Parts: sequence; C-alpha cells; structure tokens
Amino acid sequence: MNLRKEWMAGIVFATLFLAGGCTKSGTDGLSPPDPSPTKSLSLASYENCAELEAELKATLIGEMEQNADGLKKSCRYEGGNVISPPIMRPDSGGETTEAAAGSADATGTNLQEAGVDEADLLKTDGSYVYVIVENAVKIVDVWPFTDFGLSATIHPQGEPQGLYLSDGKLIILSIKRSMTPGAVGCYMPESMSAKCVGGPDEDLKTIEEVYDVTIPSEPKLIKQAIFTGELLDSRRIDARLYLVMSYNGMVYPRLDYELGIDYENLPACPESGESRPTDQMLSAIERLKKRNRDLINGLKLSDLMPSVGDGKEMACTEILRSESAVGSQLLIIGSDLFADASVKPATTRILSNGGTVYASKNALYITATAMPYGWWNLLMMPSYNFEDATIIHRFAVDGGAPSYTGSGKVEGHLLDRGFAGSRYSTRFSMAQFSMSEYDGYLRIAVTATTMSEGSGEIAVINQLTDDSRIVVLDTKSSSLEKVGELKGMGIDEKLYAVRFIGKQGYVVTFKRIDPLFVVDLSDPTSPKVSGELKVPGYSTYLHPLDEGYLVGLGFNVEEEGFTAWTDGLKLALFDVTNPSAPTEVGHREIGSYGSYSAAVEEHHAFTLDRKRGLIALPVDVYDEGSSLGFGPIAHSYSGVLLLKADLSGSFDTIGKIVFENYDEGTPDIWVRRSNDVLRTSILGDGKDDGVITLTRFGVQLNRIDGPMSLVGSIQ
Repeated sequence: MNLRKEWMAGIVFATLFLAGGCTKSGTDGLSPPDPSPTKSLSLASYENCAELEAELKATLIGEMEQNADGLKKSCRYEGGNVISPPIMRPDSGGETTEAAAGSADATGTNLQEAGVDEADLLKTDGSYVYVIVENAVKIVDVWPFTDFGLSATIHPQGEPQGLYLSDGKLIILSIKRSMTPGAVGCYMPESMSAKCVGGPDEDLKTIEEVYDVTIPSEPKLIKQAIFTGELLDSRRIDARLYLVMSYNGMVYPRLDYELGIDYENLPACPESGESRPTDQMLSAIERLKKRNRDLINGLKLSDLMPSVGDGKEMACTEILRSESAVGSQLLIIGSDLFADASVKPATTRILSNGGTVYASKNALYITATAMPYGWWNLLMMPSYNFEDATIIHRFAVDGGAPSYTGSGKVEGHLLDRGFAGSRYSTRFSMAQFSMSEYDGYLRIAVTATTMSEGSGEIAVINQLTDDSRIVVLDTKSSSLEKVGELKGMGIDEKLYAVRFIGKQGYVVTFKRIDPLFVVDLSDPTSPKVSGELKVPGYSTYLHPLDEGYLVGLGFNVEEEGFTAWTDGLKLALFDVTNPSAPTEVGHREIGSYGSYSAAVEEHHAFTLDRKRGLIALPVDVYDEGSSLGFGPIAHSYSGVLLLKADLSGSFDTIGKIVFENYDEGTPDIWVRRSNDVLRTSILGDGKDDGVITLTRFGVQLNRIDGPMSLVGSIQ
C-alpha cells in the first residue's frame, strides 16, 4: 500500500468491545422509546423550574436506559476466528468594505448575503486595516502606502474571535475562559466500566467591546456587554448585532455502567447470528438501571443545571425548548444596538444542541441535529432508532431583536468538514451555504444517510447510503412547511459544496468524481435538476465570478480502483449560462498531495477583486517528493498566490508572496504551519495597488508589481 495516499473512505463501525467483550447489533426489541413520537417542533417556554427539572431527568434516564440496554449485546470473544474488517466505503455573497473619504478602494469580508455582515479576522475602510494578531487587535495605517505603520493596539478582555467595522465603530468579539472547580466533562466513556462526571469544566463568557475609531490612533471604548457561553456565530445587519452562543447547560451525573459480571461468565460471541444475553446479564442490567434512576431522581435542579434557577443567572421560565429536539446545551441568542451605550442587549435561550447559523436580511436561522439521545446511537447501531435529520428554528429580525416565528425539520444533515484534505479549521464556515432564503422560501441542501444491516463473520457490518437533496420550506408557515423537494443528486455521494444564487442552486457531490448539479428553483414546489457536469476532483467552495460563471475551489483527485486521494489544490471556472449544459471553461492545479488553502474551509479566506480581475488565494504548497511515514516532506512554500480572474479560466499567476517556512523539515502535514496565511485584502487606486496579508504573527503589505515588493510588515 502506498502510504502517501489519503484514503477518502468513511469507516463504518463493525465491532465494539464493551465490558471486556465484543458486541453485536440485533433487532430483539431493544429499541428505546422514541424521544419525539408526535410532539411539536415549536419552541415553548417552561412554566416553572419543576417542569425543567423533570425534563432534564427524563432525558438523562432515557439516555441511561438506552446505553444500559446496549450491554445486552456484550459477549466473550474466544479467539480462533478472525473478526471481519470494517468495510471501506469511498467517502462518498458578496464582498463588503467600509470606504472612508480619501481612502483606497479595498476588498472587504467575503459575505454569503449582501447586507448581512459577518465577523472576520480582518476589516478595512481602505485607509486603515483592523486585524486580530494573537490576543491583540492591531490598527494599521495602510493608505497611502508611504504612511504604512502601526497606529494603535487594543487588548480586549478575552481571546479575540472576530471583528466588525461600521460607521467609525469597531466591534471586537472575544471569549474569556476560566476553569470552574468540580466536574470534568466526560460525555462518552472509553469503556462501559468507565465512571465520569459530565458537564462544563470551563466558565465561558462571550465579550462584546465597541470602540469609537473615528480617530484610529486613539480608539475609545464606548460599550461593553458580557454574555454567558462560547461564541458560536454572529451577524451584523445595519445597526444591530446578533450573537449566537453555546453553553454546556446540563451537568451529567456520575453513572454506573459496570455489569458486575466476570468476563468468563459472558456468552461466547457466535461466528454468525446474534449474541443472546444470559438471565444473569439481564438481571444485572435491570439492577444497574435502578441504581442510576435512583441517583438521577435524587438530584436537584441546581445539580443538573447550576446556572439556572431562582436567584441564579438564568430563570427557568426564560428558557425555550422544542419538544421534538433532544439536547443538553443552552443556545443563547443575543442582539444589541451596538452603537448605543444606553441600550442593554436582549437575550433568548434555547435548550438544544448547537448547530449552524444562517442569516438573511429578514431572518436568523439556527439548526440543531435531531439525533436520538445516547452514545450508543452515536455508534450508529441500526437497532437503536438511528435518525439523520436537521431541525431549523427561524427568528425574524427586521432590524429589531429576534422574534421567533417557527420551526421545521428535514431529513438529512448539512455540509460538514469531514472531507479529505481538510485541516478542520476552527473557523469552519461552509455549512451556512447549505441554506438560503429567497422570496419567502428557505432552500436547504442536505445529505440524507440511511442505514441497512449488513453481515459479517461475527459482527454485523452496517451499510450506509447517502442521498443528496434540496428541500424547500415555506417561511410564512409556523411549521416551516415543506413545499418542494428534489432527491437523488449523487446517490451514495456526499454533499461537498452548495451555492444558491437567485432562482438557481449549484450543488457539488463527490465519491470519486465531481458532479456539479445546476438546480432550477424557479418553482419552489417543484425543484429540478437543469443540468449536470462531471469533472475529476471536487469543489468545497463555489463563488460567483460573473453572471453565469462560478469559480470552484477544492482539490484535484487521483483514483486507483475504488479509492481516491487528493493530489493538489484545484481552481476551476464553470460556465452555467446555459443551465441545461454546464461546462468547465478551464482549471488550474496547484501543488501535489498535501497542498492546502484556508479558503477550502473558510470562505472569508477567499478574496475576489472583480474590479481588478484578481483572486488572492492563501496557499500551503507541497511538490512531489519523497515521503516519510504519511505524506510528502517536499514542502515548497506557504504564502499567497495572486491570480488572474477572468472568463478564460486559466488563473494565471500575477504574483506570489512567500513567507518564511518556520518549521521546515517537519513531515506532519496535519499540523497547521505557524505561518499559515489567514486573510487577504486587495487595495489601491489603480495606479498603486497592493495586497494586505494577515498571518498568525502579523500583517504585511506588498505592492502589486513584478516582484510583489514589500512595503512593510507589523509583528
């Protein structure tokens, strides 16, 4: 086997070793109660603390009993037979800037929706650039180039996560972490006998600081707000800021999953068929359940959710919950008129699990995964009611505080970041492109995964089937009623990129070759595929270049048999002017195996300057070379490629900025390099143009000329 190959495969669980034995899946009546048989999706508030306490306990007991029932499949492996290996299955906006008088023309944050600003690591008004460098915010004079230099440094109270710039106001969003005594989070034991306490081990706060930067060299703090929870996402629409935060609200108690049976007394694992629990096992499981039920029922609300209750930070009646969405986290939605120091932020709290945030000019959408509770379900055993679904909550904004308008549910999950070549960016942002509100409808792209039971020597091997689809929901309905659905885009292929533009949708799925689907959404009740294009490789991000043209950024792919692995970055230009016959105008491959760009996972890292016809692309480039263990060691450079963006699709190099390779010789391509380029901005007046580059350790300005001459840098 060539160790340099990156297997694009999802490994499905075939065996589990629990309580010292191996387990098998079966269908002998072990399915737990459906946590949401006929209950409403709509958000409602708790009447009192007793109601909240009862629901938390019911959730814990249901999860505990389901996990305990999983022990019925414990068995003793006696050797002599080879356990079948797991089946290897091929894995299947606009820009904005705040232009000041006498400033240069500059590219701003790459947005999904025009008029809906998103927090970024770099903001500019064309005269100054505001950037996050480690734990500080630096204000740098960038125009004219002769004035380049540091103007001011701000040290926010927490770790800065994102910035907004609006009408002379700079908003800094940061997270402050402090350890809390007591429990250490433990949500999935390493073995059934593990004992742990789950819950928050950190006190997380999101801090909003607003500075008047009318005089950039003298920033003045004019407002500060502190929210409970860790910042999940945010948006700014005109003068109002919207924040979504996540907080581990429920503290999981120490539960007992020890069967108390010697390994020798477990039934032997059969070569085929199913393991059957002994009477001794069944009695032990029932005793285990009773011990845990008694423990849970003996807890107080203050034990389960310390931040909630009479006299506590949050009132029970201020929390909303959806009866059909199981979750133990608190999602906190905050909104603030950030420029008015006299107005306090408003908050809404939901008991749910975290999800993706999408916003239009009219509404804020928050998704949650509708996964039945219990880590046994997370292992996707088919006898335990596996469900792949997404719940969507809608809040109208209309320039004011969020107002809840309804909830809906679709089968399937949004884009995820589990693709070959991913470095799992902490600022992952592509999933929001799975949703788009247009003309009173929400279009949502999902991959629906269904499961069927396979076979094996000892363990049952589960078969997964993926089906990518688009669902259209009516935003005027309180239940977000489904009015249209398109199924069958890439059977057994996963969703890799989505872009909705007006009445058209563009979807990339992937298994071994990249199908680009053009979807006609002009009739919301009957979405349909207009055309399809199959090309090698796959895109993880789609960006409109001109009317009827899309840039696709992703990876080139090499194939061998039923496997495939990435072989360098790929930029492609798609002509979709004829929806029934999309074509690839041209493409460019950059580097070889291991090459990467932050823009494959973060759309804010992709900079397109339409006026100048340029793309600034952060890259970490590997060339073909020898290998040591996994991956090549022939690292070429990390930096920025300035590319020509026109309808030729050639993406010719206009210039290249190379940064020093701080860790040269390190073969581990999975560890982010210290000099990774995070953001870029192109600015100038047409006579003197340049590229601002933000790295982990500072900001740099290079003139756009032959050698990309250095103007200056700030560490």
